Amino acid sequence: MDKRDCLNLIGQFFELKSCIVTLKNPDFELKSHIFFFRDVFKEVDEIKILSVNSKNLNDNILFDIFYVSQEFDGLFHGYFRIKPESDNAIKLFENVSKYCTDLGEYIYYVYQNSELLKIYLISGNVQNALEHAQTKSLSIEFRQFKKKVYEELAGFSLEQFSNFVLDRRFNSQYIYNFILFNSKCSEAVKMFLLNILTSKYSNSICLLTSGSSVENYIELNSETVYYHGNNKLPIYGILDFVVDEQFVAFIKFDFDFKGGVDFGKAVGKG
Repeated sequence: MDKRDCLNLIGQFFELKSCIVTLKNPDFELKSHIFFFRDVFKEVDEIKILSVNSKNLNDNILFDIFYVSQEFDGLFHGYFRIKPESDNAIKLFENVSKYCTDLGEYIYYVYQNSELLKIYLISGNVQNALEHAQTKSLSIEFRQFKKKVYEELAGFSLEQFSNFVLDRRFNSQYIYNFILFNSKCSEAVKMFLLNILTSKYSNSICLLTSGSSVENYIELNSETVYYHGNNKLPIYGILDFVVDEQFVAFIKFDFDFKGGVDFGKAVGKG
């Protein structure tokens, strides 16, 4: 199913209600930069713009969409934050990003990464979707991931550790340089960068130099984002887990441009 067909099908099952008088007849084609250039939205830090619910109220899928006016040069002028408001909505958005700048691209991304949504759109029944979706708990895998990270860190001296970890005070600058070197980042990569720039995750990530010896980390290039460890854990599940458990996720940028500049040398370690 392509993006257009997906959005049409979503429209058959979900209803959008505007929370703003001036925003009439909204759809899933909204882009955050449109709101950024409206003075009324630039004056607020965050505002709820849409409430979305399943047309069949018994399915109990309800989530809100907020517009956040924060900007980041080269990546976004404001963005959307998704907030699930019902148990079924929480399950729908489990282990996927809850931040985006393009609602159309985002909904298509959720469809591609949420088995629950896929089955729901086919069957039209949320209980049937819940029964057939693979809702296997990943708690054991996440615990193993945490154990591996701590065991790995215990094997490094403080000097070794300081040599391959970038100063987190300059994370925004490192990310800006990554965008600058990779001007054609995919939407998936832009979405991930947006996530790690938000206050929710910014204190729970640690960026690595390209020559670091850490083996359990999230790696991204201009096209994809993936977990480099042996377990195939969902990327956003990892981010949420490290926030809840109050430790860190290591992230390494893989540059893809002529010259092959080393990331640590290119931006400096502060």
